[in-house]
Amino acid sequence: MRHTAILEGPSGTGKTRSLRTAVPHVDNLLCLTTETGFEHVLFKDDGGIGETPPRSKVHWHYHPPARISWADLKIAGTLINTNTVEALQSMKGGVNKYQYTQFLEMLDVLGNFTCDCCNKSWGSADDWDESIFLAVDGLSGLSSMSMDLATGAKPVKTQPDWGVAMDNLERFVGKLAFDTHCHVGLISHVDRERDEVTGGTWLTLKTLGVKLAPKLVPMWDEVIMAKRDGTEFLWSTAEPNADLKTRFMPLDGKLPPDWGLLLRK
Repeated sequence: MRHTAILEGPSGTGKTRSLRTAVPHVDNLLCLTTETGFEHVLFKDDGGIGETPPRSKVHWHYHPPARISWADLKIAGTLINTNTVEALQSMKGGVNKYQYTQFLEMLDVLGNFTCDCCNKSWGSADDWDESIFLAVDGLSGLSSMSMDLATGAKPVKTQPDWGVAMDNLERFVGKLAFDTHCHVGLISHVDRERDEVTGGTWLTLKTLGVKLAPKLVPMWDEVIMAKRDGTEFLWSTAEPNADLKTRFMPLDGKLPPDWGLLLRK
């Protein structure tokens, strides 16, 4: 059975490192990461979370959220320096959008995934089955790329700019959740949002705007919270004041950080 899950949590809660626990349950772990140092975290032999996985079963591709020249950054900075906020907001078509195509390039990566380490080509993610676990690390980088695609370096975003970027990202996350055949894990930071019904606050996915996260959560089998208690790493599917979801995993606030809890089902 195919499983999909979002693992959310603050920095330093072992989200990336926990991916090593998926390796014993699949033939290959394929990781698309938007953060540097992924391989150092995953293979760090510190006894923290799970065993160090064999490199032959782990393949990754690093895709930075932004790749822009110093000259183009200067152009954007000059616009900020020589225009009012009102003028910047009214700029149509964004700023230097031709330099901000990282989101489109990422789609090409998933259309023909090539490992940075061994250069093996794995073809399209559409063709992978349950023998593969696709990990996308993470939602923060995807959010930045989607906004850049819509506005480039435009420093003041309008409401329509936000709407376009959010719709684009929602479609991509929906593709991962609904239209793939392999196991999929999406890693996300957390943000605190105000609950308009109760007036309190709750933890949810850190992404574009306040309206997008509630649309993304229902798409997945599981939405799990990663946390750390001193030197102990834990997962929770029953964290108070957090937007979580479980279908197959136990409802528990002190689970071990182990993807096998899901993949063994």
